[in-house]
Amino acid sequence: MDYWDEIYRNGNYEWGTEPTITCKILREYLRKKDRARVLDIACGYGRDCIFLAKKGFEVRGIDISGKGLSIAERWKRDEGLDIEFKCIDFLTSSFSTDSFDGILVSNLIHHLGEKELTIFINKVRRILTPGGIAVLLFLSTSDNQYGKGEETGKNTFKTKGLDVHYFTEDETLGLFSLFKVLKLEEIEIVEPHSTGETHYHKEWLLVIKNEEGNVVLSK
Repeated sequence: MDYWDEIYRNGNYEWGTEPTITCKILREYLRKKDRARVLDIACGYGRDCIFLAKKGFEVRGIDISGKGLSIAERWKRDEGLDIEFKCIDFLTSSFSTDSFDGILVSNLIHHLGEKELTIFINKVRRILTPGGIAVLLFLSTSDNQYGKGEETGKNTFKTKGLDVHYFTEDETLGLFSLFKVLKLEEIEIVEPHSTGETHYHKEWLLVIKNEEGNVVLSK
């Protein structure tokens, strides 16, 4: 948590104010559903929550960084929006079954260990409504940072004090085999920072539906 609080300590919009690609895609899938209920896991300073709330979604955002959420709360007040932000860890949260029509997860699961990831996936499946959609973004083994830092496990390296796991396509399909995979695509993410630097990453964009049957409809 200290790492993320340090990222947000200056109160800046670290990665800008535009919504992520995961957010835009989730909006398209849920566009026709009135007042769709969305959970943004690891929402940071809330840029995706702000975007979706403006589009009429019922949004909750959670994160472990209190400093990130303080920026989100300020932004929410400035925009006059009704968004619930909570400083909690999703892995220990207690959301009810079938709570959300959509779940958004950007750049989180590559920081989870194997056991944590199993808990994470099971909880997502439980709290998504039947037919609900989750959109995730996470690092690929094709990323330019792969192999840098101390190797702590298969395709896992410690950098800046954090374990980072890089996923393969087969691994991803295996992990999410209890969902219907609507889209799995390796994409390049251009990530401008408030410092003026721009980072480039190769990541998996995954869209899953809460139905059994691991069928890839598009890549």
